[in-house]
Amino acid sequence: MRKLLKRGIQLASLVPAVVLVVISAIAKPVIGRRRAFLGPAQLVALVPGMLGIYLRWAYYFMTIKKCSWDVTIEFGSFFSCPDAEVGAFVYIGAYSIIGSARIGDRVRIASGVSIPSGRYQHLVQDEQNHSPVRSSDSNGSFTTIQIGHDTWIGERAVVMADVGARCIVGAGAVVCKPIPDDTVAVGVPARIVRSMSMNDDLTCSR
Repeated sequence: MRKLLKRGIQLASLVPAVVLVVISAIAKPVIGRRRAFLGPAQLVALVPGMLGIYLRWAYYFMTIKKCSWDVTIEFGSFFSCPDAEVGAFVYIGAYSIIGSARIGDRVRIASGVSIPSGRYQHLVQDEQNHSPVRSSDSNGSFTTIQIGHDTWIGERAVVMADVGARCIVGAGAVVCKPIPDDTVAVGVPARIVRSMSMNDDLTCSR
C-alpha cells in the first residue's frame, strides 16, 4: 500500500515537472542543450521538503538518460549534465553537484559531494589574444564518471575518476585515479587504505 501511494505521488509530480521540461525544450535551440537543461535543474534543487524530493525526481526522470523510480535527491543538489544515469535505490545528500556520471544501484552519496564530468573539462586563457581556448593536454574533454553499485561516497568528496562497486570513499577525499572494486579510499589525493572482505556488507536496503 505504501509503495502504491508513493508511485501515485510520483506520477502526480510529473505534471508540474512537464512544465519545466517544456520550458527547457523551448530554450534548447536558443541557449543550447546543457544550459536549457541546467536552468530548471537548479530551480528544482531549491524546492524544500518532500515536495522538492518528488519534483527533482520527476524532472530527472524525464530529462536525463536514466533515472530509476526509487531515487532520492535532497535539497540543493542537482545534475549539471543531461547525460547522467542513476540506478535504483540511490540516495544523494544535500548540496551535491553531479555532472556526466553513471551511478549504480544502491549508491549512497553524502552531502556536498562533487562529481564533475572528468578532470579535463575546463577552458584556459590564450595569453596572446586573450580568448578562451581548450587546454592543449586535455582538449577540454568531458568524460562520464562511473560509480559502481553499493558504493558509499563520503561528505564533501570530489570524484573525478571511476569508483568501483562496493567501495567506500572517505569524507573530503579527492579521487583523481580510478578506484577498484571492494576498496576503501581516503585522503587528498585519494589512496586505497584497505580492501573490503567478503563479509563486509555495504548493501543499502531501503
